[in-house]
Amino acid sequence: MKRVVVILCLVALAVVLVLTNPTTDDLVTYLKEQSMDGDSQALNWLSSQVTGVFAKTSVKSTNLGLFSIFKVQLPDDQHLLLGVMGNFIRLK
Repeated sequence: MKRVVVILCLVALAVVLVLTNPTTDDLVTYLKEQSMDGDSQALNWLSSQVTGVFAKTSVKSTNLGLFSIFKVQLPDDQHLLLGVMGNFIRLK
């Protein structure tokens, strides 16, 4: 019985992760919101440089089902972000 409960919880978690896996459009929207929010420190380093059309062309995403990895290529730098459950975490 315990094993069934654990398996059901893991399946439910996997379904939630798949359904909330962010897309490139979600990242672009997030960066635009961050650039308009002057008080926010989250991704301020990137949002000031990457917005709009430039963001869509400079972002490459790898969808791994449960989460996504985003590479943002700037002229002199590259940033790596993890997208999971509708959130973005800076990796590099």
